[in-house]
Formats: sequence, structure tokens, C-alpha cells
Amino acid sequence: MKRILLLTLLLPLGALAAQNTVVVPKGFAKAEGNSHHWMIGQYDLCRAQQIFSKAAMGGVPFAMRSIKLRRDGTRISTFEAHKGYIQVFVSNRNVDPPSQCGFGWDYNHGPDKTLVMKKRVINWGVEPKPAVPPAPFKVTFPFDKFFAYKGKAFVIEWTSDFTVKPPAKYGFNWVTDAQLYSSGWTSYKAIRPTNIGKSCRPPGATRDPANYGYFPYPGSPLWFYSYWRINKANIPVILFLGTSDQKWGPINLPFDLGPLGAKGCHVYVNMVQAYVSKTDMNGRADFLLGAVPPDPALSGQSFYNQQFAFDPTFNSMGMVSTWGRKYTVGTGFGGSVPGFCFYGYKGSSVSTFDLKRPIALYYSARANIVQFN
Repeated sequence: MKRILLLTLLLPLGALAAQNTVVVPKGFAKAEGNSHHWMIGQYDLCRAQQIFSKAAMGGVPFAMRSIKLRRDGTRISTFEAHKGYIQVFVSNRNVDPPSQCGFGWDYNHGPDKTLVMKKRVINWGVEPKPAVPPAPFKVTFPFDKFFAYKGKAFVIEWTSDFTVKPPAKYGFNWVTDAQLYSSGWTSYKAIRPTNIGKSCRPPGATRDPANYGYFPYPGSPLWFYSYWRINKANIPVILFLGTSDQKWGPINLPFDLGPLGAKGCHVYVNMVQAYVSKTDMNGRADFLLGAVPPDPALSGQSFYNQQFAFDPTFNSMGMVSTWGRKYTVGTGFGGSVPGFCFYGYKGSSVSTFDLKRPIALYYSARANIVQFN
């Protein structure tokens, strides 16, 4: 009886697992892509998401137990052998890319996001240039368990940490075969924010402090920063986000802080949320808060911000402020392409990337050629 029950449970998975290998995007099993991608095999530290459309995946459910990549088949230079720690997440999602996609890693995944390959060492060999492209699929990422593709759009997320190398080297000559798409999708449209009021200067500053930020749209980074015009590190800075520049509860805005000891300073926005940072040695403070959800309904919505720095030497209140700012959310990515990706990496020109960074650095309408097994 137990054996019959076990067979009953395994039959659906067995039927799915019996599928042949699937190469995505559809149509590239024996065709070379028109481009290449340096994610995920080249840089020291990298985090990359490859998002495929339903059509690119074929739309037919199947069970996968591994994925494979192949080298770019046209590059003449010698590929370098290396190895490093890789982990893989996958998920099914309902919407084709790049619609409702953005820089926030988690927002791009579907609800069944799963760690299918725990961190393990993956080898990248010296793969010779094929006499006739494409190259064979050689770099394998074996899953710890089966995962069911459900006939939808699909997300693969890799993180890599190549540590077995000379310390001064930022990466390796190893790029994957890929397809670049120049049409079928629309880029975001951001709206320039407007400043409200004036900043007040700390002693010794020859310019007004500045309050800046990434122009928001659905899926964009939610990132603000300020320059305090003094070269002093570790000054506490508070960022306030608000919903109005007219009223703060019963208080009319702007509110003059001069009578409280901060001459020339004002509160320009109501304070709904607060975030704390501190200046670097150049007097800059950053607030990387993640990403705007890639929800089209957010387009046209507005919010406000202002930043305040604190030091007892500034004035009797110990505080100076920036101008306020009004932000209006633009429109996000639109349309549909077989593949779209978001990524970030540590390289010779990007030395501060961290795998825990909440947002990607870059995007591309590009698809790695992937084989599912």
C-alpha cells in the first residue's frame, strides 16, 4: 500500500521530468546569439537576474533539475579557467519582462521564489572557440531539488563569488552566449523633481547644502543623497519623507526654525518617515532605501523629502537643513521581450558592489542562452 501511495505521488513529477532538454530563448538550440553577456562568469562578485518571457520559455510546463550556460561562440580571445562560489534562485512570474520589472531584486521574482542550488563551487573551463558556433553547453548548475516550471514567464537569479584568483584581479575573460533585443520594449520615463525653499549653510561652507536623489519611477532605485559643503565625516544626517509641503499636522509649512536657534533654516515638508545616515570625509550622506515597487499604479503619485544635519558647532540649535523637494513618480519599463536582465558586479570601475546590496546597478534587454535539463 505504501509503495502504491509513493508511486502516486511521484508520477506527476516523473511525467514532467521526462521532458527533453529545453533551450531558452526558444529557437537558439542550434543558433548562436547576436551578442554576449559578462554575467555571471566574469567578475569577482556579481548578482544577476535573467528574466524570460512565457514565449521564450515555450509556455509548456516541465520539471527542471539543472541549468547550463555556454560560452560565446564567436569570441577569438582565449577564455580563462576559474572557479568560485555560486548560488541560484528561480521562480515563475506572471508578467513578461520588462513590464513590472525593476532594480529591486525581490520585486522581480514570483511568489514561488526558491533557492534551488545552495552555494557551491562551480568550475568555468578553458572552453575553446567552436569551429562552427554555437559552443556546447558546458557550465552546469545542478539543482538540489527539482523545480516545476509552470508555463509562465521565468526568473533565474545567480550570485557569484570568485575567490580563487590573484587578489589584484577583478575578473576573468569568460563571457556567455546571449541575444540582445533592440525593439519590443520601452524604457522608463522619469520626471524631474522640483526644489522647495532654500538650504541653510553650516559655518565655513561657501555654498548651500544640496538635497538630491534618483528620479523615481516604478521599479527605480529609491536613493537620496546630500552634500553639506564641508569636509567633515560622521556628521549625523536625517532624511525625512513626507506627503505634503503645506501642512504638518496643525503646523503650517514652511516652518521657520530661526526663533529656535537655526537662523535661515526651515522645515519644508511634513515628516512621515525618517532615516538616519552620516557624512563621509567629503561631507556627503547617502540613503539607499531599496527600490520603488514596479507597480504601474504608482505613476503620477507624489512625495516630498528634506534632509537635516546635526553638529553642536553649527548654531545654537545644532542643526542645518537642505531645501525641500517634491518628487513625482514617472512611468516604468513597458512592452515585452524574450529576455531582460538586471545585474550588479564588482570590477575595476565598480569597486564597492556588495552581494547584499538591495538593488541592481544596471539593466539590459539581453538574454543569456540557457539550457534547462
